[in-house]
This record gives sequence, structure tokens and C-alpha cells, in this order.
Amino acid sequence: MLGLSKGGYYYKPKPESAESLAIMRAIDLENTEHPTKGVLGMVDHLSLLGFAVGPKRVRRLMRKMCITAIYPRRSLSKGGAAKFRMPYLLWTLCANSGTASDSTSNTTTIGGHIRASDISYRSSDIDSQLEQNHEFALQNGI
Repeated sequence: MLGLSKGGYYYKPKPESAESLAIMRAIDLENTEHPTKGVLGMVDHLSLLGFAVGPKRVRRLMRKMCITAIYPRRSLSKGGAAKFRMPYLLWTLCANSGTASDSTSNTTTIGGHIRASDISYRSSDIDSQLEQNHEFALQNGI
């Protein structure tokens, strides 16, 4: 009725043995001193202390204590935000239409990207547009 099985209701987990508690204490002390040690490094340290343990037992105990090794994760070396980003000077050519074909300049704009089959066809228009964008960038400090 409650969505709980009888086995789950009556199950009493066994407490950790005294030996496991001693191993856990040694793992905790070593992790405090050297947090970069993983399971295999901890197995080596425990064997030097006289405990006969394998990696499966150490891994289980470390997971039970929520201990993980500290090491560099992925993408930690990436820098912050870029200091300067070059402006896209042809934005006014793309801003007029989302998806269109301009038969006079022989260019196609698809999703804000210019696809040109002949760039030199109307270079004077592009040059004037670049000059306007450059003046705009200078005025606005871009």
C-alpha cells in the first residue's frame, strides 16, 4: 500500500566492523594531509601502515565517507572572457533580411551569414558600407 516492500521495511544494515572503522580513520587522516591521493595511492599508504586492503574495499570506504581525490578537472585552463572582440563590420548587409537573395549584388544572406558567389561584383557598395561601419565603430568606441 505504501509502495514499500517488506524486505526494505525489515532490513537493518550491518554496522561497519572495528577494522573498517580503523581503516576509515587512517583514510581520513591521510586525505587531510594529501587530498590528491586517489584509491590506488590510498591502498599503497594503507599497506605501509600494515592494513591488508585492496582497491575495492578502499573505494567503497572512500565513497561511504564521500572522499574524492582533488585533481585538475576539464576546462580549468581556459581563460576568462575576452578583453576585446573584433566587431563584425558587415552586419548592416545582413541585418536587412533573415533569408533572402539579392540579385543585384549576387549575394545570398542565410540566417545572418553572407554567402557571396562574386564578391567583386559590387565592391563599391561594400567599401562604402565598411567605411560607415568603421565610422560607427570609432564613434561608439568599439
